[in-house]
Amino acid sequence: MFPGNAVGLGVVIHDDKGLIVAAAVRRVVGDGTVVGAEALAVRLGVCLATRLGFLKVEVECDSLAVIKAIKKHTVWLTPFDLIIEDITMVGSSFVSFSCNHVRRNGNVVAHSMARMLPGVGDEQEVFDSFPQGIGCLNGFPPKDLEIGLPGQPKVRFRQFAGYIDLDDKTGRSLFYCFVEAEKYPDHKPLTLYLNGG
Repeated sequence: MFPGNAVGLGVVIHDDKGLIVAAAVRRVVGDGTVVGAEALAVRLGVCLATRLGFLKVEVECDSLAVIKAIKKHTVWLTPFDLIIEDITMVGSSFVSFSCNHVRRNGNVVAHSMARMLPGVGDEQEVFDSFPQGIGCLNGFPPKDLEIGLPGQPKVRFRQFAGYIDLDDKTGRSLFYCFVEAEKYPDHKPLTLYLNGG
């Protein structure tokens, strides 16, 4: 939230491999509530997905109230309900449309996008050259995504491997390998294995 009920709306669209393919940020005057801002961000996201021609859309939002309202689909006449109605109408145009609740830390990239623009009425959509840091805010640089390993059957989770620079002067780095949980990775604890040598 910003002064004068201004809110930043951040949207990040991932492909089925988890890579960012589009992002949008808009600054608008909201109703002064966090739930209202989250609903406006979801509406921005589904409208962007429509314009880009996506047929299967899965919304991830960290506001349980917004997710429940979309799933319940009870229409009243409050501004919040009208935004929810917009979302469900646009959602009905997709071949597949689902909404899921994620923890706030599972939505950090979109929240970072929401803080980027200075003035009310400003909007920016990005499709190829993402603002510095946005491409790896979800934890890993896209270049470290491993599509498949030799002999590995097709998997439905993401896996990353690469190097973490420790000292640029000496060229010292650590190799890492990260494998997401197969189901609900944003809700699973991190298990860390260390090996000395």
